[in-house]
Amino acid sequence: MDTEAFLQIYYKIGTYLRKQDAIRIARISEEKRIPVLDVAAEDPDLNGHVLGSVRSMRTHLQNLLQDSGERALYRIMQYMGYQEYLNRSGLSDSKLEILRILGSRADSPMELAERLEQLKVLIREKETGSEMSSDPLHDPCKQGIRIRQRLSDRCGRWNSA
Repeated sequence: MDTEAFLQIYYKIGTYLRKQDAIRIARISEEKRIPVLDVAAEDPDLNGHVLGSVRSMRTHLQNLLQDSGERALYRIMQYMGYQEYLNRSGLSDSKLEILRILGSRADSPMELAERLEQLKVLIREKETGSEMSSDPLHDPCKQGIRIRQRLSDRCGRWNSA
């Protein structure tokens, strides 16, 4: 039931929730101790299109951990709408290429997250102090850590009581 993580990403994936609805749903989730996407999927105040989108995101998150690392990244980018968010925001996905490469060698999203953690340790050990390696926008390890935390939060806490 990680409502904080939900509020940080609901607009980056294809939920199509309005901010006030997301905040209200997160509050209900915390109060009733019900997974946030379960609250959203049964919310009578949401229109049919949004309900369908929320239910689709819930299904994708439930299935995500069965994917290979590469397939999980593809699912997030294409089916869950993250690529659409990047395009809409005018952001480049070029920094995600390293994740795609690493994902192609991982049997699961969790294995991908573990590899990213290992990479983070290696970079810290060999850090040159360059601006690029310390900038979170250019650090694939920091991006990977965030993805690992979000994967855990989305798949674990959002889908279980």
